[in-house]
Amino acid sequence: MLSERHVITLEQLARNRLVTVEIIYRLPDYRRILQSFVWQTPDVVPGLPRIERFIAFWEREIEGPIHSVRVVQAIPFDPEGLRPLASEQYLSLH
Repeated sequence: MLSERHVITLEQLARNRLVTVEIIYRLPDYRRILQSFVWQTPDVVPGLPRIERFIAFWEREIEGPIHSVRVVQAIPFDPEGLRPLASEQYLSLH
């Protein structure tokens, strides 16, 4: 069963987007080599606070310095395309 913090209202969906981000970073031991990291996450437009927090975490905790960040796409959620799941379709992790 989903907790209250996992319930999303239609107003929140209107502001949320499925955002694809590409982070180009330098390898820690070979600074001349660039590597790509692609990530998708729901985030709020404008501002993209979740992505901002992730970039701050990366700069603080990961050794590979970021070369560039590119938001590839931000697709709006379509409330019309949502449907409730049957209880047997939930995945419960313990």
